[in-house]
Amino acid sequence: MVLPMDSRNIMVGAIVVIILIIAGAGTYMYTQQDSAAATVTLIVEYNGLKEAETFEDVGMPENSTVLDLLMEKTDVVTEDSDYGKMVISINDIAQDAGENLWWTYTMNGEYASAGAEAQLLSDGDVVKWTLSQF
Repeated sequence: MVLPMDSRNIMVGAIVVIILIIAGAGTYMYTQQDSAAATVTLIVEYNGLKEAETFEDVGMPENSTVLDLLMEKTDVVTEDSDYGKMVISINDIAQDAGENLWWTYTMNGEYASAGAEAQLLSDGDVVKWTLSQF
């Protein structure tokens, strides 16, 4: 079947547009994967109440906080306090004042000097949440 010249031009144009859309979507998805401002590790230790979890190579957007990371990878419950948001439960394991168990976090092996909602992440950070007894 031979198409008239106008029909062929329309068909070729449509094919070019489709190819450009597909190529653009692929480029968009590629740049979205590589646009993480920080690739970090999250470790959650439950003080023997549940097996510890490790999430490696987690890409987080620019200006993400420790709390953003925790919310991205776990089911977390927070409570407002005078000092900001306080983590009270991670993956259904709650802190227990009666047992003196509290959720704390370290960043790169050191206790952080800021609350989880204020502490910004940097590339390579290792954040470890632990249900600690004091």
